[in-house]
Amino acid sequence: MTLLGQTLPGYTHESVLKGIEDGADWADPTMDPTTIDWAERRARAAISFDVEDGRPVAPVKTGIRYGRNELGHWGEALAADAVVFVFLKDGRRFRKGGRRFLRDVRRFVKSGRRFLKDVRRFLRDVRRFLMGGRRLILMVERADGHGWAVPGGFVDPGEVDRKAYREAAARELNEETGLTLPGASWTEMKPRYVPDPRASDEAWMVTVPCVADLDVDQLPSVKGQDDAKHAVWVPADSYDELVEYLDRVHSGKVFAAHVDMLRSLL
Repeated sequence: MTLLGQTLPGYTHESVLKGIEDGADWADPTMDPTTIDWAERRARAAISFDVEDGRPVAPVKTGIRYGRNELGHWGEALAADAVVFVFLKDGRRFRKGGRRFLRDVRRFVKSGRRFLKDVRRFLRDVRRFLMGGRRLILMVERADGHGWAVPGGFVDPGEVDRKAYREAAARELNEETGLTLPGASWTEMKPRYVPDPRASDEAWMVTVPCVADLDVDQLPSVKGQDDAKHAVWVPADSYDELVEYLDRVHSGKVFAAHVDMLRSLL
């Protein structure tokens, strides 16, 4: 690739090069990562990473060793994702909810290493069993063509504590769907590396999923805006149900970076 007549190693998408030339705040202006203070960036990273010969190395290999691919930053960029579940009351689904409840009782009893995750799933399905309701999740279609995702976005510099993660998730939720949840109880999960198709070995994404559970009689109104083309409530009693619905109704697929995250949450 070239920038201002320079030949540079690896691959960086033209949109990033254009952002650099335009002075965009989302793109690191330097094309040479060895000039960056990696001690400072590693100190505030959510997930530790190595630096080799002054160049950052992602926790997981992507196949693009050098350059930034479609991301503007060098190294880790931190995001907060708003995972909003709605439990829509519907007594007709009581029997199905009971079957899932009993299945998760067995899973919970057998759980060991995944204790905390299974506790959360267990308690969620206790509620579904008692309510006889249906679970849906809020999804947005990304404007960049990378599929359907939960609302989310970059965490601002300095937002590095649990409260800041929740606030960032709520902010991105409102910006992308118009939905506000005053008084909602958010649970932030452990930061996780996500296999973002825009990433490289030198520029990657880490996200903090923030989960909110709502019990409602009627679905809140949402509308895609900002970076989201559409916003919809999607049936999510299981990951397979979510995938099937997106394909059948919207001819869509789950954003690659969110596949593992949604599998684990559903």
